Amino acid sequence: MLHHETISGTVSAVELIQASYQLGPHCHHAAQLMLVVRGLVICEVAQGLWLVPPQSALWIPARMTHSMRGVSDLQLYCVYIDPRLTTYLPRKCCVLTVSPLVRELVIEMSRPLEHRGGAPPDGRMIGIMLERLATAPSE
Repeated sequence: MLHHETISGTVSAVELIQASYQLGPHCHHAAQLMLVVRGLVICEVAQGLWLVPPQSALWIPARMTHSMRGVSDLQLYCVYIDPRLTTYLPRKCCVLTVSPLVRELVIEMSRPLEHRGGAPPDGRMIGIMLERLATAPSE
């Protein structure tokens, strides 16, 4: 199941629950935060190969070519962030340790509107997520 939604024009989110998943080399205009809840993601970028275990998140800066492959029963959430909002976030691909708050914010943003009472996340949710990501330690 794949769900995609744009939030306030600056952030969009995707929920992916699938037995396995593979996506060839591509890049996005936006930066990408990939939160893995279940399964394992293997992501290849020019600088190397990243293994993203459950409860970790991979940060991929805007316009960075990458490919990904999900291993086993996969549940992941991706948030795509307008590059104008990523000034204080890493300039290189890295695995970030996300707090329980950031984890829940990412999951909440990725849920369909009807599961959120019809209300899209407001700027406060996005702002808190970005502030916490800016200070998140990299693994």
